[in-house]
Amino acid sequence: MPQNVTRICHREFLPLFRLRPAAIRNALLYTELKWTFGGKPQRGWFLYTGALGRLLGTESEPATEDFARAMSRWQAKSGLSASGMLDEETLYAMVAQWQSARLKDGVYPQPDQLLSHPLLNSMIPRGLMNFGKSSERLTRLTSPDRGGCR
Repeated sequence: MPQNVTRICHREFLPLFRLRPAAIRNALLYTELKWTFGGKPQRGWFLYTGALGRLLGTESEPATEDFARAMSRWQAKSGLSASGMLDEETLYAMVAQWQSARLKDGVYPQPDQLLSHPLLNSMIPRGLMNFGKSSERLTRLTSPDRGGCR
């Protein structure tokens, strides 16, 4: 085989082979990565699979080379080492990105900005609207022998 053909093949397939170890490592870290969020110890990142897929722009399973490739692209774009592995450093960078995108103004609506739905209001029995005064009253209203809830 001519030498230049061999070089082309190596250049095309080398990234694929480089990501196989990352895919294998991601399969382990999926349930085993130890990290902390909100002061509480966490284990794995399996709960974030959907959010990760949206962030990375992939529907690939976490233990695949396609997922590792998408991870590698995101890491490079984010200034991290483009290993393709979702390690602790990468996960914290992703969490920081998600947190920065959250609404932060914390402004609550004024009473005149609140809406009320007439159908919902008509479905709540009048006696239950003020049940805080007595649990006996609630029991009376909901008792089957008094024609209440069954």
